[in-house]
Amino acid sequence: MRLSIGLVLIATFSSSWALWGGKGSEVIDLTLHKDVKRMKNSPYAWALALYRDGCGYCELLKPEWTAAAAKMRKMAGVAAVDVVTHQHIAQSLMKDYGFEVKGVPTVIILKPGPDGKKELVQYSGERKTSPIVKALGAAMPEFVARITEPSFDSWQQKPGAKVVLFSKKREPSPQLKALSTKYRDRNVSFGIVDETDAKLRSLFSVNSYPKLFAIEAGRRVGKESYSPVEYTRGNSFVSLDFFVMDFASDKPSSSTESKKGDSKSEKSKPNKGNSKKSKPEKSSSPKKSKTKKPPPPPPKKSTSSKRRNPTLNGQLRQLPQPPNPIKLKGTDITKLSVKQLRGILARWDDPCSSCLEKSIFIERIKKHRKVYGDMENVAQHYAKKAQAEERRKKKKKMREAEKQESADASSNGSTEDDPFCTRMIEVETGALKEKLEELEAENAELRRQLDLVGKPLIHEDL
Repeated sequence: MRLSIGLVLIATFSSSWALWGGKGSEVIDLTLHKDVKRMKNSPYAWALALYRDGCGYCELLKPEWTAAAAKMRKMAGVAAVDVVTHQHIAQSLMKDYGFEVKGVPTVIILKPGPDGKKELVQYSGERKTSPIVKALGAAMPEFVARITEPSFDSWQQKPGAKVVLFSKKREPSPQLKALSTKYRDRNVSFGIVDETDAKLRSLFSVNSYPKLFAIEAGRRVGKESYSPVEYTRGNSFVSLDFFVMDFASDKPSSSTESKKGDSKSEKSKPNKGNSKKSKPEKSSSPKKSKTKKPPPPPPKKSTSSKRRNPTLNGQLRQLPQPPNPIKLKGTDITKLSVKQLRGILARWDDPCSSCLEKSIFIERIKKHRKVYGDMENVAQHYAKKAQAEERRKKKKKMREAEKQESADASSNGSTEDDPFCTRMIEVETGALKEKLEELEAENAELRRQLDLVGKPLIHEDL
């Protein structure tokens, strides 16, 4: 028994060493080459720990590393690799970035350079959460302009939306750095203003720090009585991300870029000889060529509108719908649970996978209701569908029960209904009764004889 318990403890202890990432952890385990490729192509800064299974110092670093990954969630990457179990990954990293693992754990930081390639930064600080987070924040790329009163007008005239932070610190926070990296290609400019600039403070009516404002695209603060949108939520990166998301443009899709590239290449393809031949064709039939060319964007709009269309066309929603949907009219959304709010968001096919707080769910629902309405038709459709499925299951169970009852009845009734079988049973029971009576008579005779033997003998001579 003791031996089995010891084996179980050893197995559980060794399995806990296998990987640093897992369920509930933000640490990414580099076990495949595609994980390394993802880290290389990422625009964010990364911290990497190279460890060995069974190392005591690695055991001390693991909880600190996990806490650092949780603090830098969605702002920077935190990864780990076992140099023994995944030796090929460790060797490829050492070859690519030009370092050696002389002992474990080894901590390195990969800082994105101006050309997008990662630059190695050796970490020699304390192996605690706060120093690791501080070093990783210093290595994060930033696209934040330092704004003063003279440069504010020129910065404000840039195309797209603007996000400006008023802070006592001159350097941007890790949250602002991560936002500037994420929305760099989405038509949003970021800036930071020092507390010493009194004119900009009065323009934005800033009385306390920090303060974050968003300026909509095409608008200017102080012109046409326009006031910027102030951020009033918490300090979490997820809340900041949702705030900036409303002012950013859509993500550039690879299909549109490839189409633009194809169109440019087609324009630049013709040679001198081909251009001479193509000139008379254009002059001979210019109208036909214009009418024959269909506009390419409509199919894209139709596909996107199908997914966002409020009306039901077949299986419109891909997310699982709740069987008992909640009517939004007359209900207080703030009193609902997160699970119920997720079920409501499923009407608009919005998974809201990055939502962490209840307030974010409620804001998402309010935005969808403003644009698309309550979508009660979708809820009723899936409720009827769920009811029909329940009825079908009940009918199926009833049919199976009826089949089982008929089968049992047929197996039991085959001997009872047969006259020959009943006659044979009666004959056998009668014979058994007669045999029982004979045995009882024999038993009575034996008892009488035993009684006679047990009586004392009386001699006449005496």
